[in-house]
Amino acid sequence: MKKTIVIKTEEKETELTLCATLLAMQIYRTEFGSDLVKDLNAVYAALHPDPFADAIKRAGIKPGALSEEEMRDKILANLDYSMIRIDEPIPDEETQTKTLQIIWAMAKAADSQLTAFGEWVNSLDIQPIRPLAECVQSLWQKANQTTIELKN
Repeated sequence: MKKTIVIKTEEKETELTLCATLLAMQIYRTEFGSDLVKDLNAVYAALHPDPFADAIKRAGIKPGALSEEEMRDKILANLDYSMIRIDEPIPDEETQTKTLQIIWAMAKAADSQLTAFGEWVNSLDIQPIRPLAECVQSLWQKANQTTIELKN
């Protein structure tokens, strides 16, 4: 699946065609030595923290093992209140880098003549990164929706 996005800054507009395909996954693995889907999920998790799921994991709560009251007490005892935010968290450097790497791999899948990653990043002035990360996540989800019906 292809999608063209426009990155607008005060100085210029950059048009990028992104391709959410297996080729993008292969380019990503070759260039960065990591799995595109795993990193895309990590970016999503970093941009959409779930403090309650994290507290449940830290508390080691097993489904049905505790009463509702005991479960609530354990969750509250393990809750990281700093993760509960009304505003959107600013992505850390690793999340920003992964996002740009994913975008570059998808753009490289669409245009094999695209410059090397470092050169490409230096040519851009991208801030904020969150809308691009959301766009890439959405594109990848749409590309991986199946229209095939399985028959027994």
